[in-house]
Amino acid sequence: MDNDRNQQEGTNYSSNSAGFNSFAPLPGNEAPIVKKHSGLGIASFILALLSIVCYIASVALIGSSSSEIINGGLNYQTEQEVLDSELFPMLAGAGLAIIAAIGLGFIGLILGIIGACMKNRKKLFSVLGIVLNVVFPVIILVLLLLGAAATV
Repeated sequence: MDNDRNQQEGTNYSSNSAGFNSFAPLPGNEAPIVKKHSGLGIASFILALLSIVCYIASVALIGSSSSEIINGGLNYQTEQEVLDSELFPMLAGAGLAIIAAIGLGFIGLILGIIGACMKNRKKLFSVLGIVLNVVFPVIILVLLLLGAAATV
C-alpha cells in the first residue's frame, strides 16, 4: 500500500520494514533552515567602523593643528597667511575626514536598513550597522554643540 501511495505521489522510494520511506525525513524532523548573515548588513557594519575611524582621525587632526593656536604661538593677520601656513592642510584634511565619515555613515545606514528588511537572513550585523551609523554621529554632534556652547 505504501508503494502505491509513493507511486501516486510521483516518488520511487521503497519503504523499509517499519513502513517508513527511507529517503524522506520523519514528520517533525525536517532539517532546519540555516540563515546566513546579510551581506548588506556586514557592509553596513564595516562602513560604520570606517566612519568611526574617520571621526577619530578628524578629531586628531583638529586637535594637533589647533594646539598651537590655543597656546597663542600663531597669530595670522591675513587670510593669505592662513592659507600659506602648515595649519591649513591639516584643517582641510580634518574637514575632508568629517565629510567622508558623514558619507560613509549615510551609505552604511541605508545598507543596514535594507539588510534588516531582507527575509531568511540573520539581522545581527544589520542592526549593529544601523545603531552605530546613527548613534555615533549623534554623539559627535552633541559634543560639537557642547563645545560651541562652552566657548560662547
